[in-house]
Amino acid sequence: MKRIIWFLLVVISYAGAVQAEQIKKPYFAATKAGTWAKYEQIDKDGSKTISTYKRLADSDGRVVIEHTNVGDSGTGEAETSTTLYVLEPGFDFDGNMQSYGTAIQAMIGQYNDDEPSVTSSRVITMIRESSIDFSKSMDFKNSEKVDNFECDHYIYKSTSGGPRPMTHTGNIWLNDTIPFGVVKQSATIEDNSRVLADFNVRLVGFGSDAKGKPALLARIPEAQKTPEKKQPEKPAIESYPLEEAYKKEKVRLIFEVKEGSGGRRLFLVIKNKSKNPFFLTLPEGGMDFEAGIPVNTLSIYNDSENSINLNPGQTTPPLEVGQTGKRGAVKGRFELTMYKGEALYSGSVTIGTLE
Repeated sequence: MKRIIWFLLVVISYAGAVQAEQIKKPYFAATKAGTWAKYEQIDKDGSKTISTYKRLADSDGRVVIEHTNVGDSGTGEAETSTTLYVLEPGFDFDGNMQSYGTAIQAMIGQYNDDEPSVTSSRVITMIRESSIDFSKSMDFKNSEKVDNFECDHYIYKSTSGGPRPMTHTGNIWLNDTIPFGVVKQSATIEDNSRVLADFNVRLVGFGSDAKGKPALLARIPEAQKTPEKKQPEKPAIESYPLEEAYKKEKVRLIFEVKEGSGGRRLFLVIKNKSKNPFFLTLPEGGMDFEAGIPVNTLSIYNDSENSINLNPGQTTPPLEVGQTGKRGAVKGRFELTMYKGEALYSGSVTIGTLE
């Protein structure tokens, strides 16, 4: 079976895209130009990310949102990605802010201090088509106080469209007096009943003095002029099998031995450490990776073919693979990468006979 996994330089808000008549209040009317809100997100593995949403000055009648993610601990620590969204004119921001993914007209992204890039119209179309619509799945539960804010508590469940449908379930607490409206959220994202993400979000600050990144703002006129192509354009993205991507120093491989498997099963997370996006293939069958001491050569088996589109700095969700051979890692977590033709190992593992 072939699975298609898409990773984009964009984090569409999972706050629940609902129509104004289906919620109790216009929770986003307080999100005026210049306001901002900061959130702490903690994933199930303990990784922490700080996200800041800003509504900047409108551009030719279009709402502009800037979203920055900073890795605070765990996966992605100290890494920053910032994305600027320009929404189509007439979008109902006050009543339907969380649906902004469906209204993106232009998008500019920046990873760390790299040169900002304008997202192609082809990718924007894909994002709009894949964005979550919670309009028929938000259910009011009760009103309660959360962190000294009077909140309305909703529960939701909805499935996205696009090339890889995902089911989003969660709880969200909304307040109509603060920018971006969200005080607290818990969410789970699943793909074919497999959990891809499980995280909790809470508000840690807000204000009304938001200023955007000049380098991104300067690209708005160019981004708005990007024409929609009538014919599908051929992807300019390069493609690599996983073994080749590893040898060419484009990925970092993060392995963790599955508890109770005797070393026969590993969880694998793949990170694009290059400055360019690429299409990664994981063929079904065996693969060998030079690993350095103490692992030496790591032999794994992939149960099914995978195709992954990775942007710079992006990581995959954990993929479960087999470990083959007589001896190998039977406990622990480790990372592998290539640097100037040599394998670099880091981590802590126990080497032993595979059961």
